[in-house]
Amino acid sequence: MGICYIVGAGTCEEDFRPQAGDLLIAADGGYLHCLRRGLVPDLLIGDFDSLNAVPDRLPDRCQMLRYPSEKNETDLELSVQEGEHRGYRRFLLLGALSGPRLDHTVAGLQLLCGCAERGLTVLMSGGGQRVTAIHNTGRSFPSDCRGYLSVFAFGGAATGVTLSGVKYRLEEATLQPDIPLGVSNEFLPGQSASVRVSHGTLLLVWQDTRPLSEQEI
Repeated sequence: MGICYIVGAGTCEEDFRPQAGDLLIAADGGYLHCLRRGLVPDLLIGDFDSLNAVPDRLPDRCQMLRYPSEKNETDLELSVQEGEHRGYRRFLLLGALSGPRLDHTVAGLQLLCGCAERGLTVLMSGGGQRVTAIHNTGRSFPSDCRGYLSVFAFGGAATGVTLSGVKYRLEEATLQPDIPLGVSNEFLPGQSASVRVSHGTLLLVWQDTRPLSEQEI
């Protein structure tokens, strides 16, 4: 199974090119980002508030799922649910880290953590930042990563937290969700880094301007 690409309505500067076996979902206004890149999404989902109108016609290969504006889920959440329903376990979320709605950004971060607890791998990218969540597992970073790496406990205490290959190492530490101890760590030049948590959920935020790679997801 490939990768489920989900494109939101926020700023989207990344170059993305789904391959055979991947699924491309436009979440509402993310449809415009796809069209500007000459891409036809497999699915268009939303209540069409950010798109400002329901498209009269869609390309033949694009399906549409329309939802009412008064609903419990965000368009991004509905898109992840649809991708998961179709069997996808790896997700790349674009156009979801910037824009005028901070509440939607926070909702997206919550979504990442919930996905991690269900065993999904979800990477959110935008504005030179990348975000993911891990639950009872770890993640490694290649030696060409530069800049800041921040690690936050989410939803409760995270125990057995170990950070290596970074400026401020941790070994079997406990991070609390109300104390931002893990903010603004740094990658070390020429060293691969890793983050691991034995029990709990961690939100990982790091600077990354490298081209997106399927191997990261």
